[in-house]
Amino acid sequence: MQDVNSLHARNKVSATLTVALRESAEREADLERLFSASPTAMLLIDANSLEIVRSNLEAEKLLGATAHELDSRPFIDLLDAGHDTNQSFLEKLVAGDTLFEYEVLLMGTENRSIQALAASASTSFGGRWVHVLGLTSIDEIKKAQQDLRYYATFDEKTGLVNRKTGLMLLDKEMDRVKRTFIPTTICFADIVNLKQINDRYGHEEGDWMIQTLSRAMTDVVRKGDAAIRLDIAEFMLVLHACPLDQAALLLHRVEKRLADIAFSDPRSFDMRIRFGLALFEPARHPTVEAVVAAAAQDTYEYKLGGRRPAGPLASD
Repeated sequence: MQDVNSLHARNKVSATLTVALRESAEREADLERLFSASPTAMLLIDANSLEIVRSNLEAEKLLGATAHELDSRPFIDLLDAGHDTNQSFLEKLVAGDTLFEYEVLLMGTENRSIQALAASASTSFGGRWVHVLGLTSIDEIKKAQQDLRYYATFDEKTGLVNRKTGLMLLDKEMDRVKRTFIPTTICFADIVNLKQINDRYGHEEGDWMIQTLSRAMTDVVRKGDAAIRLDIAEFMLVLHACPLDQAALLLHRVEKRLADIAFSDPRSFDMRIRFGLALFEPARHPTVEAVVAAAAQDTYEYKLGGRRPAGPLASD
């Protein structure tokens, strides 16, 4: 009976070890996949020696070193000894603490300082205890934040203020007119034949039209004015301290700039653009939408011919 119990015990231990080994292998496989696919710089650090066990491609990019150069290198060599929080970070890492967004100062190649946020956790890997360290450059975070702010404000294709921000600017300008009585004129522009150009000549030519009009508008706006892309083919200028007669002169400069660009970079099709002007009048335009609609209604068509013989597009 004792032998049977002993056998059961051995079998139970064997089964437990088998499960543990399988789970360990699965963890290591998961860790391998994480290292390979992670967009974050990652290091495996031996918990006893604090030597780097391995690095992923993003860590090599961040530190400016190859995997061979990082392999078996003491992690402490990468920490700037003069940075106050580095020693505290190292103590917590040695203690096996789980860390999130801990600011550190790293030393890359050629003594290049790298501000980074570090996150760490401990696990077993390859039969030893290791710290898994993730590093994110603070400069990259700041750049990403700046990009988000940029694209929340400006149109990616043209660099003009986007619709949401543009209408907010117009709303503030309208409030200023009500307080100061300084005139503001809205210039509306619409590329009439953009769809036809896209369909016949391709979207690259349509993009050329969009960017050409954008350049012409930004080249003539003054300090305090705003150039806005309202929609795919619709644009707007908010002309501060600008009565209608001055706005008409600015619009003439836009047309001249268009002609200059088209002459230096000719196309086989006509540029057909509707332009409209509206002086903001609080009594007639109670909302942003009302003044934009007024500028869009009072329009005339500007047509700039292509250099080649006119086809169906140019003659319709």
